[in-house]
Amino acid sequence: MSTQLLVNGRLRVSLNLYSATPDAFDKHARTLAGLFGIQAAMLLYGADTKSHLQRAVDSRDLIGQAKGILREALLPRRRGRVPDTSCGVHGGRAESVPLEVRCTA
Repeated sequence: MSTQLLVNGRLRVSLNLYSATPDAFDKHARTLAGLFGIQAAMLLYGADTKSHLQRAVDSRDLIGQAKGILREALLPRRRGRVPDTSCGVHGGRAESVPLEVRCTA
């Protein structure tokens, strides 16, 4: 007897049960095998989902690191600048970006 384990509508694996005697699996045994197959498919789905979520978290951290590197490379450093000129540099860039930028220096 074989029960398919579907995850996200795709066949992942199948549960195969064997017996040495013919007609060993009655209706009750087939029902139990189907229920076990559903539970096993749910476990596979959970493991698959966890894997996708972990990849998303890992890529989010990597994106955050990349944003920090880009900010450091593209924005001028404020050390050693007079507040007015620092605000002028940021204000000039703010014109090309559709965001409201307020100078607090």
